[in-house]
Amino acid sequence: MRRHAFTLIELLVVISIIALLIAVLLPALGQAREAAKSMACLSNLRQSAIALSTYSGDQRGKIYKDVNNWVKPLLTGSYITSGNMGLCPAWAPFKYNGNADIYGMRLDSVTWDIVGGTQPSNYQYQTSLYDMELNEQPTEFMLLSDTVQFNGVGSTMVQTGQWMPGINNPTRRPISHLRHMGSSNFMALDGHAEGFNESNLQPHGVNLWVGADGMRYFKGTASP
Repeated sequence: MRRHAFTLIELLVVISIIALLIAVLLPALGQAREAAKSMACLSNLRQSAIALSTYSGDQRGKIYKDVNNWVKPLLTGSYITSGNMGLCPAWAPFKYNGNADIYGMRLDSVTWDIVGGTQPSNYQYQTSLYDMELNEQPTEFMLLSDTVQFNGVGSTMVQTGQWMPGINNPTRRPISHLRHMGSSNFMALDGHAEGFNESNLQPHGVNLWVGADGMRYFKGTASP
């Protein structure tokens, strides 16, 4: 009985089909991988919301920060077991390093007051505070954001614990970052987390951001 061997043409056809399948599937796999990172990021933000809510409840509605590191008081008080919850798993440094390379917490004239005088019991963090109980729009007020310290196009960008969403200065550096397929993830004061693309940023008070292309945008216009 004679065995049928592949001819060169048949082999080329098979190779072509395999190459076509790879070309079709690879982008889909890449998108699925990025979607998974975004979901992990949203999960971290929701867990952060729970920890911050519990912590502020013990501090009479206040959140205290160690300079720009809001994760440190949560770790010190055993409200969380790992600082990795406080940063986006899709961007450098990827793991908590003890510094303020974390989700950016909102910092503007509406939210924070400088603390003076008596510091809260058992804590040494008296740089700044936010009173969560004073805000009347907890579902619309975004407290945490995917952020980066922007030092110019082509520079290394890492996460940063400070965030200035409504700033009217286009040169500010700690700003929102559209790293999740053109969207940035946020945590609202009521504890829910969601992603916004560029068209949804300004309606939520975000004037300055770094786009998926690595460029800084001020109210939708590219800014150096």
